[in-house]
Amino acid sequence: MKATGRNGTIGLSVMLFLLCRTISLELGVAAAPEPVPAHHTARIPPETEVTVDPMQASPHAAWVADILSRPLFSPDRRPMETAAGVVGLSRLTGIIVDGTRRIAIFAAGPGGKPVTVEVGSRIARYDVRAISHAGVTLFGPDGRFVIHPAFDVTRPYARTRSPGPAALLKSDTK
Repeated sequence: MKATGRNGTIGLSVMLFLLCRTISLELGVAAAPEPVPAHHTARIPPETEVTVDPMQASPHAAWVADILSRPLFSPDRRPMETAAGVVGLSRLTGIIVDGTRRIAIFAAGPGGKPVTVEVGSRIARYDVRAISHAGVTLFGPDGRFVIHPAFDVTRPYARTRSPGPAALLKSDTK
């Protein structure tokens, strides 16, 4: 079907206008919003002003205060270690939870290797009762407590570099 001449152009223009009008009606663009009746507006008298304690309304203010109390870019920007009272126990450095297997990794002593334990194992004077993604539950002479992984703030952060493309090409050619 070929539109020819002036009548064809006018016909296409009318069809285009009707199509645009239909689309705008479907989208609600052409409809004006209905005015809200005066009896539906509520006015609050000034004497009924409600005051809310910001600390009671949301714990976010306390969290923000805690975050801002520490310097932003500092290697020691870590919470205090929770297991500071644990005598004879090295620092918990990591937790591995893989299916049914759960492993806790404790920092090595001077010149030693890290110590890995599972539920039911014993480390120093403490029995490992439970391992979860959040912490390790221990039972010892001082009772039951949970320790959480802690970073070593005495060691500087060492950034590892990946080998560049040239190094990868050299290793493939040998």
